[in-house]
Amino acid sequence: MAGRRVTKYPGVYEREALNKTFKGKPDVAFDITFRFDGKKVWEKVGWLSEGYSAKLAADVLAERIRAKRHGDELPQQKKKAITFEKLAEKYLKWSSENKSREGIDDKSRYENHLKSRFDDKRLDAIVPLDLERLKSEMAKTKISPKTISHCLALIRAMYNKAIEWNLYQGENPVKKIKMPTVQNARDRFFSMEEAELLLKELKRNHQIKTEYKELKDPKLHDISLLSLQTGARAGEIFNLKGQDIDFENELITLRDTKNTETRYAPMTKDVKKMFKSRMPEDPGAYIFADKYGEKIKEV
Repeated sequence: MAGRRVTKYPGVYEREALNKTFKGKPDVAFDITFRFDGKKVWEKVGWLSEGYSAKLAADVLAERIRAKRHGDELPQQKKKAITFEKLAEKYLKWSSENKSREGIDDKSRYENHLKSRFDDKRLDAIVPLDLERLKSEMAKTKISPKTISHCLALIRAMYNKAIEWNLYQGENPVKKIKMPTVQNARDRFFSMEEAELLLKELKRNHQIKTEYKELKDPKLHDISLLSLQTGARAGEIFNLKGQDIDFENELITLRDTKNTETRYAPMTKDVKKMFKSRMPEDPGAYIFADKYGEKIKEV
């Protein structure tokens, strides 16, 4: 490693690597220095190949000076926190046992967007600046604001669990990040003719071929009918039990365990007819159950 060189930012230095290259040139590490308790402190911020620059190092230095002024601990003073990778291992195990869809969504977001970026970092080394860079770089690759928001929400949940499990003592860095604006409005709705055509095709093509015979299973048609005529979401439909159907008042109780919401929807004539053909003997049983009588996860 070559000696440090000053940059145009006070307190920020750069060093060229002797055996590490980036884009055909020696990679560059950025260091910062400041005084703390009367002593000069040096801290390595990161490499050019990791996306750091002298400007970003100056931003980190500004955070360290702010922490010093407000009496906060510096990263070097804190008890070493576990790495993001170690937390992810524990969190994803918990997620698979406690969250809907067995935590598949959390695992996918971690592996596709967070793993390569944060795995080797300690929790106390991930700062809001890192998360802003995550937002910016994901947006540049045309990843939707909704996906970016979900990734930030996952990081926030992981830090909250780390604090709850006494694996980390410090502030959740996501608190200082503004979530992307997500547009949930639908751009287009089915017309009546399109909805009727869809249901007709589903009813005509609901045969499932098995190794031995063809089984008639209108489940997809019935779920689509319910969704189109009541506006029920997939989670609400899959949670439906016999006790949620009130034929006398022609009301459906829709529960979404993911969002802990309960609402009511009126039955149409077709939906009422469909429910009567599907009502389980046990009021506590799922209406759209799998072959084992359990709640279905997908159709």
